[in-house]
Amino acid sequence: MSRRVSARASKKARGASSSVPPPPPSLSPPSSPPPPRDLPRPEWASRPLHKLTQFNLPFFQHDEDTTWAVEQLRLRQQLGICAVTAPTYPHLVRLFYQNLHETPTTVGLLSNIDGQVVHITSAMIATVLEFFAKPDYQPFPEVEDQQPIHRLIQQYFPGAHGDNSFTCLRRSKLPSRLLFLDSVVHKNVLPLGHRAERRLEFVRVLHGYHLGYQVPLEDFILMPLQKFLREAVRSTPLQNLTWPLPFANLLTLVFELNHLPIAEDEEIDRGYPTFGQRE
Repeated sequence: MSRRVSARASKKARGASSSVPPPPPSLSPPSSPPPPRDLPRPEWASRPLHKLTQFNLPFFQHDEDTTWAVEQLRLRQQLGICAVTAPTYPHLVRLFYQNLHETPTTVGLLSNIDGQVVHITSAMIATVLEFFAKPDYQPFPEVEDQQPIHRLIQQYFPGAHGDNSFTCLRRSKLPSRLLFLDSVVHKNVLPLGHRAERRLEFVRVLHGYHLGYQVPLEDFILMPLQKFLREAVRSTPLQNLTWPLPFANLLTLVFELNHLPIAEDEEIDRGYPTFGQRE
């Protein structure tokens, strides 16, 4: 009997509570913002990291054309681009790209890695790659840097005047003494896909070396970082999901310069491909 009474009482209590209208929603803003949702991890962040090529420079001291290219890099004090030998830290590199954005006032990029801001600029790239321009070395003049591309094509790719899609800008058609230098630039500066060898920036860089000027390689390295931010990080279009994360070795040097803790990273990737290395 007592069980029936208690059941009826609880039923009445539930009915009474259901008849009470809910309190009106508060119009005042919450004191603290709601916690951010766990965003899905970008698919490109799990792709293999791009490894820069370690060039074995002594191997190229026996050929006249490659010796010229190595000497040009040495004169400009830009040999650092040929042997970026620091190990790759995959976890930090992925965090760098997941949090990458452009600085609002200065030319450069910012990335917040576990609360520590990493600011990467052309000057920082020049520092970690040990690019030190000689004061008496003439910089690449603006008139040459802005030379119309059709003139460069006429100079380096004769017979391809009407190629508006620039498919003529193939490495195999370059002068022989620029081939190794182009390989250095191609594999270490602009690694974003096979079409990179047709990009006009390549021709301008090689043109500067051909004329004997100081070429700002650090600026050409920063450009594809910004391009990667605009085309892969921000929108993550499906056609770019196959892109590897570029400049993993270079970013490792930047992390060390910023004193980021690297001891807790994933297993270090030391699997470097080599170019010009005899087994």
